[in-house]
Amino acid sequence: ICSLCGGFLSEHWLGKEAPVISELPPPKRKYFARILAQGGWAEFQKLLRDAKKVAKRRGVKIAEVAIAWVLQQGASSVIVGPGSSESHLAGSVSALSLQLTSEDVALLSRPTPQSLGAKTSPEVYEDERDASNAIGAALAPFRNTSHLGPSRKDEALARATADPHRAFVVEEMEALGLAKEAEAAKAARASLGSPGPGLDTAGLQGVWLETAEKLRSARVDDGAALRVMREALGSLGAEAQKKRDRK
Repeated sequence: ICSLCGGFLSEHWLGKEAPVISELPPPKRKYFARILAQGGWAEFQKLLRDAKKVAKRRGVKIAEVAIAWVLQQGASSVIVGPGSSESHLAGSVSALSLQLTSEDVALLSRPTPQSLGAKTSPEVYEDERDASNAIGAALAPFRNTSHLGPSRKDEALARATADPHRAFVVEEMEALGLAKEAEAAKAARASLGSPGPGLDTAGLQGVWLETAEKLRSARVDDGAALRVMREALGSLGAEAQKKRDRK
């Protein structure tokens, strides 16, 4: 994805003063809180400057360098989203074939967050919910308290009831320990049959499942992956228009 770290890993934030967390859009706050806990804004600016040096000599953007770095650290895959423009999409796809040199990797090398005093957790969102953690403490003023809204399990059940064909609905309930409900969702999905190609409530099903299959065999170096993504964007637009027309 082009906007890594909530968009902070980009030229837009290079040389900028640290933002005020309360003035950031909600989706960006958790990334900013993590930056502060894992070295601070000054250290992050050093990282952006070094990433820009690599990007400049390779003729790419900072986000593309970041994607390439993640892959060269041993990641077997990376999610490539459509971005906000065709240039973002092209940049994301081209980053998959970008090979950083040993000099590039050495320049981008950093101490682990833990060595800088950060307390991170392998559990998804755990450190963001822990008020004793620097990340959780920074986010605490913006977090809804549990008694004011539905629990994660209630929300998962509501989503499954509203749309049994929603992507990952069964997997979500299994992850939350809702074994009986997950089996019921499987049965409901089977009884309804296939929804056919199109968009689910999250906009992830149908067209994207077909696209993912095509991308498995596409060659990045000859531009096939980019063409597949362009076709997918066109199909999504057509499906969205059909949905609007039916309304």
